[in-house]
Amino acid sequence: MIISGDGSATADGVPLPVVGEEPVDTAILDTLHGYARSRNAPVTATISDPGRIERIGLDAGGAGVRAGRGEFVTSLP
Repeated sequence: MIISGDGSATADGVPLPVVGEEPVDTAILDTLHGYARSRNAPVTATISDPGRIERIGLDAGGAGVRAGRGEFVTSLP
């Protein structure tokens, strides 16, 4: 997933939908959660944001999973 300088994001080259005033982070987590639910398995992603790169992961229930180097992402609300 790539977050552009203008705040938009793409996953595998496809623009992520951002609803209203929601943060792009919400769109990213919603997309990952959808991938995990459709596969009924945990998923991880590398997110490239101007100035940083992070790895996150979610399971099918929205809970954070080990994404690499001992890091976890928080669960969905």
